[in-house]
Amino acid sequence: MTVVEPGRLALVVRRCVLAEFSLDSCIASTLAVVEVARYFGVKARPQPTTVRAYSRLAWEQRAALADRDPADWPAGAYSVGIDGVAASKPGRWNGHLVAVTATHLIDASLDQLARPRRGLVVVATAFGLPAGGWPDGEPLAYENGTGAVVFYDRLRDGDWRRSPNWRRSMPAMRRVVGAAIRELREADP
Repeated sequence: MTVVEPGRLALVVRRCVLAEFSLDSCIASTLAVVEVARYFGVKARPQPTTVRAYSRLAWEQRAALADRDPADWPAGAYSVGIDGVAASKPGRWNGHLVAVTATHLIDASLDQLARPRRGLVVVATAFGLPAGGWPDGEPLAYENGTGAVVFYDRLRDGDWRRSPNWRRSMPAMRRVVGAAIRELREADP
């Protein structure tokens, strides 16, 4: 059986998802991760979250910027996220969905928050969880290689399950999962 590195799984799934779904497709991306991981013998489960990504400068100055209008932030300080607070618009869900394994959080749609012109560079990713998993009630944060900091908090909301993108039998999902499995079974580039 092929052992799949979680970061590579996130990137491959995302590339395959974007061939069939829109950029804001965290639900489809997470379902594809869950299904592909299962094929490779890894148990992954969906986890609804809030998410916020900060440029390096915004993270370093977050305390000073907290009470300032973002229009007044210095150049290079930028933050974007999905707070899960407001009511969902018809046909939409106000939250972010990721996959969680025993050892990793896998966010195959994190790139939807990227704002490279504003110094915020993020891509589909996976990162290790603390020993013992994600503690209930605790947020998670990680810094990627570009200096961006991504902050997750669990969201107690199951409305994402009503999305048409959470359907294993959907032909587009079967194509995505099949393409990702085929690519991941190939030798590493």
